[in-house]
Amino acid sequence: MLKEIKENLKIQLKDQDFPLRITLRNEEWVHAELILSNKSFNGVLDVYLQGDGSNFNLTGRILGARSNKINFMVKIHHLGRNTTGNVEIKAVLKDSAKLNFEGLLSVEKTASGTKTYLSQKSLLIGNGVKVNSAPSLEIKNNNVKCSHGVTIGRVGEEEIYYMMSRGLKCIQAEELVVEGFLN
Repeated sequence: MLKEIKENLKIQLKDQDFPLRITLRNEEWVHAELILSNKSFNGVLDVYLQGDGSNFNLTGRILGARSNKINFMVKIHHLGRNTTGNVEIKAVLKDSAKLNFEGLLSVEKTASGTKTYLSQKSLLIGNGVKVNSAPSLEIKNNNVKCSHGVTIGRVGEEEIYYMMSRGLKCIQAEELVVEGFLN
């Protein structure tokens, strides 16, 4: 069942909230926080910035372990003028967890003055994890600022060794690296 949000608010999204559609009119805004922890998940978030000056921000934290399979798609459609959209997703995966992330920033001809950014960063722990991250831009107006980025990295052996040489156990060092990455 598709849920829909149409108002100014700060929200915390959970796995049961998906699929979700957010439609914002003139000057409306939504600041959303997504936290997915150690569950398999399939979700689609569709955001329509229809009104001039509408604004959407999403901060997401994904923790995957064991054999979790996480499929997450975010689509932000800029239709109004001077709209802003920002998506920042950070994922920590270990064991044999898998993440498939797709992000689309779409800017229509009518959406001059748009500013939008999508970032997806993944920290991998162990050898069995897999990440597929596919951000994309669809821009039909030249008067915009749009960008996206993806980084995927592993916990460095040197980092762990350094912290262990200072008295931390391996698991404590790993937890500290993860905490620093997420914050």
